[in-house]
Amino acid sequence: MTLDDYKLWYIHDEGHWYVSKVKQYKPSAIQEFAKGLAIIESVINAEVDSDIYNSYFKFRPKPEVLLFPEEKSILINDYSVLFICLLFLQNELINPAHLESSNAAKFKQFSTIQREFIEGKDYNYFIDKYTKAYLTKDLLVYYRNFKSWLGKFGFYGEYPNKTAFITEMGYELIENKDDIEICSALFLHQIKKYQLWNPTIEDKYSEYKIRPYYLLLEVINRIPDKYFTKIEYALFITKIKNHSDKNINDQVKLIKEFRTLNPEEQKEYINQLILLDKKKFRKRKRTNYDRLIDSAPKEISCYGYGGLIQQGTGRYEGSYILMESDEATVEIDLFMNSTKFIEFENKLDWIAHLGSKDGFSLDHIVEMYLAHGISLDDIKNELKNSNNKLKETIEDKLYEKEIEDYYVRHINEIDKNIEVVTTPTYGRQFSTHIGPIDILCIDKKTKEYVICELKRGQTSDETVGQLLRYMGWVKKHLETSNKNVRGILVGSEFNEKIDYSLLGIQNENIFKLIKKYEHPFNDNNRPKI
Repeated sequence: MTLDDYKLWYIHDEGHWYVSKVKQYKPSAIQEFAKGLAIIESVINAEVDSDIYNSYFKFRPKPEVLLFPEEKSILINDYSVLFICLLFLQNELINPAHLESSNAAKFKQFSTIQREFIEGKDYNYFIDKYTKAYLTKDLLVYYRNFKSWLGKFGFYGEYPNKTAFITEMGYELIENKDDIEICSALFLHQIKKYQLWNPTIEDKYSEYKIRPYYLLLEVINRIPDKYFTKIEYALFITKIKNHSDKNINDQVKLIKEFRTLNPEEQKEYINQLILLDKKKFRKRKRTNYDRLIDSAPKEISCYGYGGLIQQGTGRYEGSYILMESDEATVEIDLFMNSTKFIEFENKLDWIAHLGSKDGFSLDHIVEMYLAHGISLDDIKNELKNSNNKLKETIEDKLYEKEIEDYYVRHINEIDKNIEVVTTPTYGRQFSTHIGPIDILCIDKKTKEYVICELKRGQTSDETVGQLLRYMGWVKKHLETSNKNVRGILVGSEFNEKIDYSLLGIQNENIFKLIKKYEHPFNDNNRPKI
C-alpha cells in the first residue's frame, strides 16, 4: 500500500491500541491507584465490629439483604460505592490541589461533603441534600474510574452478584502501596502481560492480537534512528494488528515514506486525510486522526512504560526514543519464545490470568484454546515454542475434555440427584478468578451446590486442595442460603493418600461433603460421545 492509498484505508479503519484513559501512566498515578485499591479492600473485606465495618453500617440507610447473614459481608451497591468515594475524598485520592485550581466551586462543595462525612452524616443525608444525580455524576465517577483501571490491569474484579475480589497482584499492590518504586515495578509486570484484544474492552478491537509492550519495542527497533513521533504513532504504529514481520514492516515502510516529506508536505498530508474523513463520514463527531492523536500520549506512556522508551530532548524533542537497544533486544527475544497471544472467553478468565503472579499455566491456556474449538494442529502451531512436551499435554487435555463432554451429558451417572447449573452462567468450565471449575452442579432436592472435579487417570491428594478451594469460592460467592457446598472427585482410581487428606480435615461429615466417583475410562476405553 502506498502512502497515498493509506489515507483511504486509515479513515475506514477505526481500531487502535486502545488503553484506559482514566489516569496518567506515571509512578505517582500508579501509587494513587494502589492506595485506592487498599481503601476498596478495607471495605469489601471489613471484619465484623471493626471501625470501618461499624462506620459503614451506620452510614447505610437501613438493613439490606446480605449475602452471608452470619458474616454480614459488604456488597458492592449504591451505599458502599458512595461510602468508598467518600473515603477517597477523605484520604485525598480525589486530588484537592488540582480541583482547587481547576474548579473552585466543586472544590468548595467537596470540602463541605468531606466535613459532613467526618461528622457522621449518613447515606440518606447526602442523597437528600445533593441528589443522587449530582453524586453519581460528580463523585461516584471516581469509583468507576478506579474500578475500570484496576480491572483492566488485573488487580480487582466484581461478580454479577455484587461481591468483589482482589487478585494476587492486587494484594501485592496493596502491600506495597507506600513504596512508589515497587508499585511502578508491579504495574510494569502487568503491562508486559497485557494484550489486545481482551474481554475487558469492546469487540471492535477484536482484530488486534498483540502484546503492545513488546510490539512497540519491535517496531521502534526497526525504525531508522530508533525513534518515532506522536504523529507517526497515531498514523501508523497504533494500527498494527499482529506481530507478523509483514504487518510490522509494512507500517515501518510507510513511516519511512512519510519521513521523505518535508514538514509542510507532512502537514498537507494530514490535512488531506482529515478532509477526506469529513467528506466520507459526515456524521462522525471527530475524525479518526483527531481521535487517535489525542489517544497517542496515553497509549505511548502506558505501553512504553518502564523506561526503555522515553521522550526525547534537543533535536529529538517531541519524539520518543529507544534508550537501551540491547535491553530491548533481550526483551523481544524473551517474548518470541513465549506464548504471544491467548484467546480469552470472558472477563473472569482475563482477570485470572492478569491478576495472578505468574499468569496461566500451559495446561490452562490449552484448556481455553480447546474451549474455543481450535484444532489440535492450530494449538500446536500457536504454542510451539512454549513447551517441549506440548503434544503430550494437549493430548491429555483432549482426553480429559472427552471425559468432561461425556459427564456433562450424563451427569446423573455420577449422582442421580444433581444437574449442571445454568446460572449465573453454564456450569461446564465455570469461570472463577482462581481458575475454572470443571462441572458446577446443583442438587435438585437439597439445592446444594456440588462441584465435580475430573481427572483422566489416578487422582492425587493435591486434587483435594484444588476441590476445597473451589468449594470455598462457591460458598463465598454463590451460596446465599447458608447451605453446604459439596464436592465429588472423579477419577479412574484413587490412592490412599486421598482418604488421609480428607481425614486430616477432622470433620465427621467430610465424607458426606466430599465423595469419590471412579470412572471406567482409559486409553483403550475412551468415552463415546
